[in-house]
Amino acid sequence: MPQAGWTGARKWMLARTRRLRGNPYFEASTMSSDKNVYIPAPAVCAEIGITAMSLHRWLHGSFDRRSGRYTPPVTNFPRPSVINGRRYWRRADIEQFMQSRTGS
Repeated sequence: MPQAGWTGARKWMLARTRRLRGNPYFEASTMSSDKNVYIPAPAVCAEIGITAMSLHRWLHGSFDRRSGRYTPPVTNFPRPSVINGRRYWRRADIEQFMQSRTGS
């Protein structure tokens, strides 16, 4: 159950993750321990705990029109492979990024 004060984006992300959990492809991609498995963008978002827009900003950066400030992309976030117009990441790359992010 979402806690009080959660934004609409977080509620949407939780609902989407719950919908995806019933999808056999999503389950196979997120539960596999093989390091060379390619996982799709929704599975990456669910694993990291971010929204699709945050993933876009991590890859491309963002520009705030009100302040005129540009925020650069996250430097060590892995680049996806594009297959049939969809983005996929290697599981090993995502795990390496998460370890570098936590400092372990």
